[in-house]
Amino acid sequence: MNRSYLDVEVQNWADYSEFYACKQMIDRSRLEEKVILIADRGYENYNIFAHVEEKNWEYLIRVKDIASNGIVSGLGITEKGTLDKNVSLTLTRTQTKAKKTEDYKFMPTCQGFDYIPIGSKKEYTLHFRVV
Repeated sequence: MNRSYLDVEVQNWADYSEFYACKQMIDRSRLEEKVILIADRGYENYNIFAHVEEKNWEYLIRVKDIASNGIVSGLGITEKGTLDKNVSLTLTRTQTKAKKTEDYKFMPTCQGFDYIPIGSKKEYTLHFRVV
């Protein structure tokens, strides 16, 4: 009644994955307009970003520090000055010399990403802002 959205994903211990649960709840949602997903650290994941963008939702996800091993650490952002950068990142499952010199992000087979199947030559571009 107060326009808050609640959902739950029950998982067994062997298949426990917060990323998967978040993705499932995004996909199940029937909300279509003026939706903002807000998540804390631990939910910075290209697959979650893509699922939110496919729903045309807005999102605000707290990410790990620049000096850590999180997504932001690989974007060439320095700690000097104000942190506000629009990022356009093309994800791929293939590694070539040309792609290594461009702004491609290689997605290894151990990293789940629903919009590029393993072995595919497809690419997927994400657009987000780091503040």
